[in-house]
Amino acid sequence: MNNRAHIILIHFFLLFLLLPEGADASKDWSIPKVEIDAGIRPDGSILYTEKRTYRFQGSFSEVDYNLPKTGFTEITDLRVFEGDTPYLNLDTGEPGTFRVKDKRRSIDITIYYRATDEERTFTIQYVLHGAIVTGPDHAEFNWIYLSDRWERGTDDLVVMLGLPGDVPAGEIHTWIRGASYKTTIRKDAAQMRASASNIGRNERVQIRTLFPSAVLVTPVNDPDLTLAFAEEQERLWNEERIRNIEIAARNRVIAKWASLALIMAGLTVLIGYYRKYGKLHRLPQRIPPELYELPVNEPPAITGWLYYQTYIGGTQLMATMLDLARRGYFKMEEFKTTSTFLKPGSSDFYLIPNENIPDETLSEWEEYLLGFLMSSVREGKKPLKEIFKQGSGSVQKAVEKWVKMVSKDAKTRNWYDEESKTGMKKNLLFQVVLVLVSIPAMIFISELFAILFIAATLLAVLSLIIQRRSVAGELAYQRITAYRNALTRGKPSEFITPKDKTIHLLYAIALGVTGKRFENLTNNLNIQDVSWLYFHGGVFNPAQLAATMNNLAATGTSTVGSVAGGSGAVAGSGGGGAGGGAR
Repeated sequence: MNNRAHIILIHFFLLFLLLPEGADASKDWSIPKVEIDAGIRPDGSILYTEKRTYRFQGSFSEVDYNLPKTGFTEITDLRVFEGDTPYLNLDTGEPGTFRVKDKRRSIDITIYYRATDEERTFTIQYVLHGAIVTGPDHAEFNWIYLSDRWERGTDDLVVMLGLPGDVPAGEIHTWIRGASYKTTIRKDAAQMRASASNIGRNERVQIRTLFPSAVLVTPVNDPDLTLAFAEEQERLWNEERIRNIEIAARNRVIAKWASLALIMAGLTVLIGYYRKYGKLHRLPQRIPPELYELPVNEPPAITGWLYYQTYIGGTQLMATMLDLARRGYFKMEEFKTTSTFLKPGSSDFYLIPNENIPDETLSEWEEYLLGFLMSSVREGKKPLKEIFKQGSGSVQKAVEKWVKMVSKDAKTRNWYDEESKTGMKKNLLFQVVLVLVSIPAMIFISELFAILFIAATLLAVLSLIIQRRSVAGELAYQRITAYRNALTRGKPSEFITPKDKTIHLLYAIALGVTGKRFENLTNNLNIQDVSWLYFHGGVFNPAQLAATMNNLAATGTSTVGSVAGGSGAVAGSGGGGAGGGAR
């Protein structure tokens, strides 16, 4: 696998490493316990009290409670407590308050507090109206007590459903939907008690409860609701559930083998196009591992463009700026910023235009960068970091334009095989089709098609390895690589050095040689003076030069881095199902 493939794979897998839910792994929260007390009143309204215990690791200030508008007509008397302390319904965001948003499909509650590394229990209480379906002999409350819309699972759930009067325990009928294998129910004369443990974030606890309607004073609102009707509904629902499980199992098998077959097809296409278009050319001459002369007759930025697989970054920009200074368009003066108690001093640089500029032809992008720099110091001295101020829109546009100009010029060298671009595009098209096929397959057939989605995405990214360099481009690339090897670990006495040895430093910056290796290179080249760079304090030595150049390279890197309730209850249909999270 060539250097391009290594770079692509490294960046691709780094992307996946950066996808966890939070950047701060030490900050987390969980729900150890939820206690629900639903008291049915004779008029059919329900006093619903939900106590949610949160365990916070790190600092948090908000929790959400989002109740879908299904299975009831209205909620009233909404209150929030912590222990015996009531929270105020104010839209201020202050601790000890809560906010209610009545949306089209949900009622969203946000509770404000401050918590750090502790457990807190919040109580949400409200009265439900229109949540009971009343038949001639039986009434029904069908509710999702714990939904699959929470961002975390729940360790323990306890539900108490109280009736407005005593009825024989055998007259209370319950059916569990969701995590039925984790839920146990006990019934007595006046209540139903359910408990469940270790409910995952993708599981729900929904309980349909039928009880004698004689304990209510509400009129019949569904004459078809009977015990037999409910039992038949649950039997059909259970048959449908089993059927869906069987279909899902079959679909998982289909998804497994279909994904494998399509992945193999995608891999075969990638390998086929790579072997036809992407294999590197054999060079007519052997390039030594280390090259002790300038590898190509090209500026540092163009050299870096080829070495970094058509990428232009801050080091190439800074190498170009230093090259313009070396050639006599301006001088650079180092100065030290004043240190304070909270912020240590650092190095920065002034640009000083030369009165007599060289009589030579600049490339379009060199002339553009020079014009940008000179216009920045037209009104007097300005620090380099201020010229390339991060977040400045004008700087961002200028740098982006410069990068495009360098790339456009570099492409005129014909260092890349045009035919291989055709193979790259063909492979990319095939892999994109697989990606597009996998998306509806994940939604409508099986989540296992996510394997195909991930693999096809990777194969699409790997299309870039098919684009190969031309013979001339491969020769130039190999020479640049050998030259970089010499810069980082070669013998300084063997360098075929032009009159100005600092040219090697500029190419080193453009090729990403920084830090200790750059310092060693500076010392080994035995540079005695740099006429276009004034050092702080007026004292020159190789260590000072290395430190200064490293600071300049870092400035360039940071510069381009910164650029670049609606309806009432219906028999057999569950309401509730609040969800939410913490932050």
